[in-house]
Amino acid sequence: AAAAAAAGGAPPPPPADNDEHGEPSPTYQTPLYLGRRFALMGNRDDIFVGGSGGYTINKAALKQFILMLPYCEPHGETFSEDLMMARCLKQLGIFPYDTKDVNGGERYHPFRPADHLTVYNDTDIAKGDDWYLKYCIDCKWGIDHASSQSVAFHGVYPELMNRMHAILYGYCDK
Repeated sequence: AAAAAAAGGAPPPPPADNDEHGEPSPTYQTPLYLGRRFALMGNRDDIFVGGSGGYTINKAALKQFILMLPYCEPHGETFSEDLMMARCLKQLGIFPYDTKDVNGGERYHPFRPADHLTVYNDTDIAKGDDWYLKYCIDCKWGIDHASSQSVAFHGVYPELMNRMHAILYGYCDK
């Protein structure tokens, strides 16, 4: 199989999740790839989930990803594992779901909470020369950016995590 791939051969098909009679298994799972979506340089044909805010894949997606690894630039070296993972999963027909809430608030965050509230102001947005501004897909700013159902923030240390938990779940004095 590796020789076929090196010679331009196709990767193996995804594993069938069928019983011995060819019927779909009752335990079949749709592969899921979740997280904060970005468009590389604004290109919506090259969407990936940013690694800094974390991403989530289920067992079905992981199984297919592992089988695909020998065909996804196995000797490439890059800092952008998140982009490479997205491109590998895309070859399998697995695309990142939009994980925003019904109000458009993000659930996975590449910065600390305060940074999402204060880093980008109207001047920064108007200039548009920052990677985040170029890669954002339908971003909201300020308090509207974060969902009340947020899953992950990058760079949250234990003390801040405890404080956030206390605030969100009513453990603070009124």
